[in-house]
Amino acid sequence: MMPDMSALLTGLVLSIPVAGMALLAARLLHGSAGAHPDRVWGVALLVALAPVPLALFAPLLADASPVAFTLPELGETAGIGGGEGLPPVAGEPALRIGMVPLLLALWLTGVALRAGRELTASARLARLVHRLSPAGTHLTALVGERAAIAGLTGRIEVRVSPDHSAPFLTGLLRPLLVVPAGFGQRAGDTAIIDHELVHARRADPRLNAVVRALGALVWFNPFWFALERGRRLAVEMACDGAVVRRLEPGRARLYARALLDAVKADSGPSITVGFGVDYKKALKMRLSHILNPSPKTDALRLLGGAACALALLAGLGSAQAALAAGVRNDAPVFTHSVLEGRVSSIYGPRSLDLPVPPFHGGLDIAAPLGSSIRAPAGGQVAFAGDNYRQLANWGHVVVIDHGGGWATLYAHLGDIHVSVGDRVSAGEIIAEVGMTGLSTGPHLHVEMLENGERRDPAAFLPGLASYVRVQD
Repeated sequence: MMPDMSALLTGLVLSIPVAGMALLAARLLHGSAGAHPDRVWGVALLVALAPVPLALFAPLLADASPVAFTLPELGETAGIGGGEGLPPVAGEPALRIGMVPLLLALWLTGVALRAGRELTASARLARLVHRLSPAGTHLTALVGERAAIAGLTGRIEVRVSPDHSAPFLTGLLRPLLVVPAGFGQRAGDTAIIDHELVHARRADPRLNAVVRALGALVWFNPFWFALERGRRLAVEMACDGAVVRRLEPGRARLYARALLDAVKADSGPSITVGFGVDYKKALKMRLSHILNPSPKTDALRLLGGAACALALLAGLGSAQAALAAGVRNDAPVFTHSVLEGRVSSIYGPRSLDLPVPPFHGGLDIAAPLGSSIRAPAGGQVAFAGDNYRQLANWGHVVVIDHGGGWATLYAHLGDIHVSVGDRVSAGEIIAEVGMTGLSTGPHLHVEMLENGERRDPAAFLPGLASYVRVQD
């Protein structure tokens, strides 16, 4: 069965094409959102990330899936590993590292690097802001007055930057407005303050931090970061729209002039590098939005986009549920009893004081010499002979590779009816009961292996369910 980490990697890979489609849709629907283009981009980001939680929760929907399909496992090679095409048994050193652990390590390394970069930038900004001087009483009072009009109840701290940088809002716990020296003396500066206060009312600094944190998880996805940049610009335009709607008629041009002056005064690499929207590149769109407000919302087009997004998510969820169902079915279906006889020793720790290993890795079935032993499921014979892994005590041994990392082992056999490389069907006779090797009587020792790890045969083989060892 595919582990959870494989499901996570599957979702992360699927997020790349889904994010590409979400980016295209967001660009097409941006102009249809009226005063709230940021909502389109926000939904697009959620859609882009949806494959990850869908992949993790898909196993819960696997039972309801009407179909099932499988994909080759990452790192799957011919055979099932180990020498002579045999599955490695527990305790042996692995000869190869699977692709899943390697990809997981690569992803986690990228997450750590991206998160470190974001934390470093945040710490740098926090240190620089902390060193700035508080604004004077006049500017502080002006910001407080505008904050009260905007419906903000908490205090807005204002600090002055000696650099000629554009005003910006920061602060996760408490909003902090940074403005350049001399700010607040021009008529349009009040509208700039209102713009930043809209950010505060919307809690944009916190939301931006969440988006950046999610970006660390999908550091490899270029479409995600294109969506993030689009959302940041759309947020600025939404805040512009909120300011323009409160301005007196004819004063939109004054606001546009103040914005243009702020951009022209920006002295290049400022303390907001990596956090704010690149105003110079986005200036044309923002000025156009201010001077020519967007038309009313095109509800019909947005509904069409929402329907397409739901259809995409439904299809993606169904596909991942079908994949989970297929993965769940990776274990072979064991349909035939291997031997009719009496279970003489079950799987698990031994309580007898005998000169034998303290843990019994298989299940023993006593039966008369020459009794037929059958394959419980189809597969290919991986071993047939003596001295299996230099263990002469096991006598004649047959190992069947059932695919998907599953194998069964049969020891202490009498006559063997198959050869290495033979394909066997469920129910086909593969050997007879014997007492070869170290054996006190005629019986079959059978083991169940999943990726080289021993499992309780009674939990898988038909007719043995009552012998499943209850875990302590």
